[in-house]
Amino acid sequence: MLHVHLQELAHNANVLEIACGTGYWTKTMAKTSRSIQAIDYNTSVLEIAQAKEYGNTPVTFQQEDIWKLQAPKVKYDIVFGGFIWSHIANGKLTDFLNLLRQQIKKDGVLLFIDNQYVAGSSTPISRTDKNGNSYQLRKLADGTEYEILKNFPDHPEVLAETIMIELDAVWSDLQYYWIGAFRSFK
Repeated sequence: MLHVHLQELAHNANVLEIACGTGYWTKTMAKTSRSIQAIDYNTSVLEIAQAKEYGNTPVTFQQEDIWKLQAPKVKYDIVFGGFIWSHIANGKLTDFLNLLRQQIKKDGVLLFIDNQYVAGSSTPISRTDKNGNSYQLRKLADGTEYEILKNFPDHPEVLAETIMIELDAVWSDLQYYWIGAFRSFK
């Protein structure tokens, strides 16, 4: 259902995908979108993404720090971020959304998919800081353990953040995920 919904939202769109990782969601959107520019900070995951087949949709990849994005000459219909919202600190969300808004056309959409917190299924939260950011401990195959920022905003929290910068929200709650499509209303 999540894949189909994303394909419907990206239909015939020129997409900028941020934090594309290994191209998992890139491959899903390539089935219906017009073009995809996929970026990630990590070159090792970009190499994996570049090795995949994407059908007839033009897909290009670039190593890029999302925090250093400049407004492009030709703007996108959609900026998509799969599972990135939850890794942005609460105090930086407004800056993050404003930065991404510079990438879309006047009637463009910021589109996000991210996790719901589901007790018994999600990795437990190890701590919450004074700003309300939550963290999880993640263990790698080699046994190394890292603490990562992983917030689980609910609909009212996301709505409050997007209304502040004049974005109209369409929200879908699924069992394990949420999908938010945000369009400028000014």
